[in-house]
Amino acid sequence: MMGSCSEKLKTLIGFTVWTVVAAVAMSGFPRYAEGALRIGIVLPLSGQMATIGEQVSEAFRFAVEELRRNGNLKGDSLELIFADTGGDPAQARAAVAQLLSQDKVSALIGGIAGPATWEIARAAQRDQVPFLITTASADSLTRQGWDYVFRLSLPVQAQIGAFAGFIDNGTRGIRTAAVLHDDSRLGPYRSETLLRLWHARDIETILISGFPAFSGDFRPLLAKAKVKSPELVYLLFSREDAPLVLRQVKELRLNAKLIIGEAAGFGDPELFQKDADAAEYLCVLTQWTPNAPYPGVTDLAEAYRERYDRMPDYRTAQASAGMQVIIDAVVRTGTPTPQNLRRALAKTSMATVYGRVNFESGNGLTNQNQPAMLVLQWIDQQQEIVWPRKLATKRLVFPNPKWRKR
Repeated sequence: MMGSCSEKLKTLIGFTVWTVVAAVAMSGFPRYAEGALRIGIVLPLSGQMATIGEQVSEAFRFAVEELRRNGNLKGDSLELIFADTGGDPAQARAAVAQLLSQDKVSALIGGIAGPATWEIARAAQRDQVPFLITTASADSLTRQGWDYVFRLSLPVQAQIGAFAGFIDNGTRGIRTAAVLHDDSRLGPYRSETLLRLWHARDIETILISGFPAFSGDFRPLLAKAKVKSPELVYLLFSREDAPLVLRQVKELRLNAKLIIGEAAGFGDPELFQKDADAAEYLCVLTQWTPNAPYPGVTDLAEAYRERYDRMPDYRTAQASAGMQVIIDAVVRTGTPTPQNLRRALAKTSMATVYGRVNFESGNGLTNQNQPAMLVLQWIDQQQEIVWPRKLATKRLVFPNPKWRKR
């Protein structure tokens, strides 16, 4: 059972940030230009990614409401201004232009779809307003030398690099692989990176294929994969399609030594409750899980579920941690001008519900955080961490048992 609202605050801030909360309570939240400090939150609140955008917007509101409820943030000291990118670059340009020129925000946070996030980042750098990217993973976003752009999440190359470490050390004997994806932008983009990974390890890619999203029937694609009998199957599908894909994998008895899905579609820990045996032994590549060993994670999961009747996913954790980071930077500046906030963000070093956050520059990246990449596996109908080993809650089941032996 959840305790008082004070206990919920621990959820969002984590024990190492209590000094920040105390500073806010004692000295008052800094104000900027004799008014509320304005933070622009840029998300796809319409279009194909609207469901994701709305869920992430809930997480931002939730973090701030908890601070206000506990009296650590005055009601008029911080204003969140939400802007809808629609996941579209042109709409993102218009949205960020209004935030910067009319709303006069002191910082930007958010970013999910890569092309839209690029436009926001470019505008933020041009106008010298700090932008904290919480989710978007396109490599290019932190490869431009932009000193006003910071990223909490891992870029694609780092994600795939962590997956390569799992393949090299956590599994053995994989020689053939298939990449199955829908026809969204993510599928072809990730597939190119995976092909390079397979090639470097002499893993033969025997099938790579796209299929219309939301088609309702992925059996033709899965049947093609079954005929080829790949030892590794990598799945890239939307959250809406993921349960159906797994049910049809079970129906067709598609066997592989390892089946792994990306968190964007397969990461929700409650997504497969209605057909849990279809997800058994499925692995998920993700940056966060509700049982991650970070301060405040358990409480966050409980508080969020109590409020919204569902468990948080990795994007929710990124939004919550992003707000922790922004508030920490605001308090440390004293006078939170955009320039001061940029300097404070560059010096960030703190524990959050998403893990430790430090923005580092090197290897062609600027202001890039380096969170751990996790591999989860459904074991006995529970999501367990199986990689990296130092964080594992269970040992990886590999190879997957064939369907007839389950």
